[in-house]
Amino acid sequence: MGLVMRPHPEVSPARRRGYLFVALLLLVFTVESAREISLFQRSSAEKEYRAAQDRLESAVERWEDLVVKRVEHFLQLAERRGRLLQDSRPSSKSWFDGIYVWEPRSLLFPVPRVEEDLGKIRANPCIQEAEELSREDVPAGAHALEGCIGRDIPVSLLAASDAAELWLNAGSPAEAARVLRTVDALTRSELALVSRRGLPIRRILSLRLQFIRILGEDAPQMQVLAAEVGDLDAESMEGVIDLYEYPILAEARGILQYDNEELLARAKRRVDALREIRDHPWNVEEVPHMEDGPRLYVDPVGDPPYLLFYARIGEGDTLAAVQVDQPNLIKDLLQKMNKVRPWLSIRDPGGKVVDGVEGPLGPQMAFTRVLPHLRVGLTMAYFRDNAPENNLFAQTLPMLLGLFTGIAALLALIRTDRQQSDLMEQQREFMARVTHELKTPLAGIRLMAENLELDSFRDDNKRQRFARQIVKEAERLGARVDEVLKAANRPELGMPENVDIDAMVAEIGERWKPLFEQHGATLVVETTPVGKIRTQRSLLRDALYNFMDNALKYRREDKPGKVIFRVSADRRTVTFDIEDNGLGVPAHMRKAIFERFRRVEGPGRGLSGGHGLGLYFVAEAARLLGGKVECREGAEGGARFLLRIPRRG
Repeated sequence: MGLVMRPHPEVSPARRRGYLFVALLLLVFTVESAREISLFQRSSAEKEYRAAQDRLESAVERWEDLVVKRVEHFLQLAERRGRLLQDSRPSSKSWFDGIYVWEPRSLLFPVPRVEEDLGKIRANPCIQEAEELSREDVPAGAHALEGCIGRDIPVSLLAASDAAELWLNAGSPAEAARVLRTVDALTRSELALVSRRGLPIRRILSLRLQFIRILGEDAPQMQVLAAEVGDLDAESMEGVIDLYEYPILAEARGILQYDNEELLARAKRRVDALREIRDHPWNVEEVPHMEDGPRLYVDPVGDPPYLLFYARIGEGDTLAAVQVDQPNLIKDLLQKMNKVRPWLSIRDPGGKVVDGVEGPLGPQMAFTRVLPHLRVGLTMAYFRDNAPENNLFAQTLPMLLGLFTGIAALLALIRTDRQQSDLMEQQREFMARVTHELKTPLAGIRLMAENLELDSFRDDNKRQRFARQIVKEAERLGARVDEVLKAANRPELGMPENVDIDAMVAEIGERWKPLFEQHGATLVVETTPVGKIRTQRSLLRDALYNFMDNALKYRREDKPGKVIFRVSADRRTVTFDIEDNGLGVPAHMRKAIFERFRRVEGPGRGLSGGHGLGLYFVAEAARLLGGKVECREGAEGGARFLLRIPRRG
């Protein structure tokens, strides 16, 4: 019952050469597969790089086309100079920063701002009388200034501003607010409309600031005022940019939705562009007509620079320009290319990141029509985050499968050869053991027969005793042959029948209890009612007989043997449990003993013979019956065998 542990047989030279040849083929296949995979990866990377470059160029070109078309639309408005041109104002939320129309010696749009002649206004008799009166009596002077309101707009605005200041100095903010409300119709208009009506925008802006401070509503009112100033055209912005920087943006810091510094920087770029247009000696003949497409001028100093698209409009020497804001232009690009935004990077010629992400650049290009001084590209992280893993896996899967199949085949070949060698060695041992067991009685029979033939015994009693011994040895020899043939036969499944398990268990107990008692051992049967199941009677009975025979063979000599035969069942399974206190089975052999010719050798084992076929028969029978068999450790180190078969009614 088990396996004799011995080194594996020596592998023949021919077989060893076969292994080496297969291993060499696998090595060549592995190297070639690795080379093909490397080439595929490189080709895939290059292909994906080119595809990403093409997608980037296509997306940027489409975006540049949209921007240029929008610029051309504004230039067409400048050519018509209609109402739509008046309404085309800068916006802090857009990349559009203004329209300019001019001739070599004069600015036509935006309309030049109204300059306030403060000396002339203060020379007004009403203003002078009120100022002289205020030196002696502040309230009286303030009332006198109020009397100047309504005569003309410049005088009214200055009188209201001075009167409010006098009331504040006199400690009467309510009176100051009342005075400012008298010119509310002029000061409450949107600043862009004030500028368009030809009113002194700086004066009105100063009055708005006074009113905000008097009412103490700095936060919301200052935010509204900052937004209005931010949307002024360049001509109006030039006259109030100092007020825009301080106090408007300074006091509105932390309130506005946009960064104050960026708002101020954008306003200064707008003023710088206006001064460039006014001061630059434009050569009209060198400027392209609008039909030929606008030309781009990039401020060579600013960081970021202002950008002007300019062209000739009409038949004369009139020029027009559209100013665009670089930071908002780039934000627009990032928004339009939102799918690749996590990897998009805008950089200057020196490699400094203007917007977007840091990191080594992959596909990149220079802008051609909108931002020619910058480059746009995708970082290499794009390929890491968007690696075509599925395509690579699909392409390399056949090679990997081939490699794994080859290795598995080689290992299977080695394992099969080893198993075959083991089996042949076990068969040789089996034949030697059987031959020895058969030769012993044959030798005794021959010896006694030869003595009888030579008439060596004249005593009739001796001749009869030898004859009886010959018959006994012949019977022993026949029994041994029957035992070997029975154990060597492969179990076969017959026709299923209804088997009364309770009756079978009782019959086994009645048959085997006397045999155990003859050898000083006991058999205890513990069962619960099972009833009838549909199975193969002889196959199940022979399997259980093998368990009983093993328990009897492998009992211990140093103590009384005891075997417990338990039978139990549930809704699906019937379990036969045979547990003894004999020699047991080592843990590492508890699966191997169910293989053919496997035996456990050692002191006191195999006293009654055995060829390693009994438990193999049980395992095959369990398989044919649709069940399972296993070996566990039994009581006091013995063996415990469990046979489970399905319960079919």
